[in-house]
Amino acid sequence: HLKFDNADHILRIIDRMVAPLGKRFDEPTPIGNFRLLDGSRMSAIHYTIADNGPILTITKRDHRSLDVADLIRFGTVTEPAMKMLRVCVLVGCNILITGLPDAGRTTLLNVLCGFIPSDELIVTIEDASELSLLQEEIVLLHTRPPNVANEGEITKQHLLRYSEALNPDRIVVSEVSGEEVYNLMTTSIPWMTTFLARDPEEAVPKLEPLYLMGDEKRPLKAVRSRISDRVDLIIHIDRLRSGDRRVTRISEVYFDNNEQVVVHDLFRFEDISGLEQPRLQGMLRRVNQPTNNLRHRLGDEIIKMFNDEA
Repeated sequence: HLKFDNADHILRIIDRMVAPLGKRFDEPTPIGNFRLLDGSRMSAIHYTIADNGPILTITKRDHRSLDVADLIRFGTVTEPAMKMLRVCVLVGCNILITGLPDAGRTTLLNVLCGFIPSDELIVTIEDASELSLLQEEIVLLHTRPPNVANEGEITKQHLLRYSEALNPDRIVVSEVSGEEVYNLMTTSIPWMTTFLARDPEEAVPKLEPLYLMGDEKRPLKAVRSRISDRVDLIIHIDRLRSGDRRVTRISEVYFDNNEQVVVHDLFRFEDISGLEQPRLQGMLRRVNQPTNNLRHRLGDEIIKMFNDEA
């Protein structure tokens, strides 16, 4: 087995990995979460704040591209739900995929991107290459950290602004977590992205302050209305106690007459295993009809087809 010689050896390795990213990891900056050039994720904690440090964790990227059949076979999502999602992607719904780290958000996003028609121009925006779209009409954009002089940074917000000038048919952002939320919620171009949230109900309140970073004078009521109007679907994916990844909810979002954000579930995972079971058993089931908002986007004929097959 390979072993580090000592703490300084680990720090030297971390420095070599972080240097090409233009990032810092040292005593003044003792905690770091980095996305490496190959798409892997690295977390590091300096020994000055960890008694048993330094601590280094690397999550390697799985380069195998899963497809729809894989997710259905693994039980991540059901065929009726995927059929509806396919239609939602085809007609250009704005889709937000939520979940916690390592739940499978990016994998699901990549699979849904496979439904985008091949004749559409797609712009992807990432920190590092994680998506692997097969379409030919793609512009691949990546953020860039500032250099050691704190210059030259390219953020997702910059790239979203630039992408609109390309007049794409679709924008795919690997994840939103900052002021780029404002740009995404104000563009007229259909988009898909992922967002860190424990459930769909948590997503909108977490998006609100990020939106306000781009429009701080906008009343909160108007911000909620805007987000509810621009997010057509929230797909929530969980990593369960068994280790399995499951889409547990597919929901609409709308702003009701009482000026409240409503999360309207279309599909919900029903757990039938009980706490004593080592592996969770259940099924993603259709629980509600789409509201008029989504019916308008999809069309009555498509809704009828979906109802017949679900």
